[in-house]
Amino acid sequence: MPAAAAPRSASTPPPPCGTASSRTTPAHQVRTPTREAGIYLGEGASPRIVNCRIIGNKGSRSGGFQQYKGTAYVTNCLFAANASTGTGGDGSVGCIWVVSGTAPKFTNCTIADNTSKNAGGFLQKRATTGGTSFKNCVFSGNTKNGEASDVVFTSDITAPVFSHTRYAEAVEGNTDGNTAADPQLKADWTLGSASPCIGAGDWTFLGATKAEVKAQKDFAGNSRLFGGQVDMGCFEARVAATMILLQ
Repeated sequence: MPAAAAPRSASTPPPPCGTASSRTTPAHQVRTPTREAGIYLGEGASPRIVNCRIIGNKGSRSGGFQQYKGTAYVTNCLFAANASTGTGGDGSVGCIWVVSGTAPKFTNCTIADNTSKNAGGFLQKRATTGGTSFKNCVFSGNTKNGEASDVVFTSDITAPVFSHTRYAEAVEGNTDGNTAADPQLKADWTLGSASPCIGAGDWTFLGATKAEVKAQKDFAGNSRLFGGQVDMGCFEARVAATMILLQ
């Protein structure tokens, strides 16, 4: 079992929904706040969630994000320091819980330092239409009962799809650009200068051309493309990846 990281400080997508600091769904779709915190998606929900900060939420089932129905398109978002206090048999998760609906898509998101007794970062136990996808994302420091736990899902569902994503359970040497290497996040969840996540993303997930991607902004408002390739996570480091040749 990998050691837990030290905690840090606390079809076509629809149009963007704007900044979401808490729930982004209509009131009739919201359940008891003590069960699902942060963002909750109910029947018919299909928001595009961009450049949002979901931090410090608590719920008995899910801390940061729960999709009960519907779907979501989530880009450049920071999910951090959320927590679930539940111990129910169906599970609880510190950050992202996909219950059912059409599989959501997460691109260039950072999911860090979320805690729970069953799963830290992401939990999926029931079937969805397709597999939840994480592209260019960073999971780090998520824990269950103090042990590292970025991703949990059962074998009887459509498996989540990870591409160019860092998570503790990744198998090194895979062909999808995933890694389990320490992402070396700083206290504000940005990438350290020696992070293996720098230049390890895939810009084609964000646009048709590099010029189009470079015109986009990361979570901090900087150019999304710095150097020849995008980074994993919601923050683009201001350090280009380097290659050392030994002769």
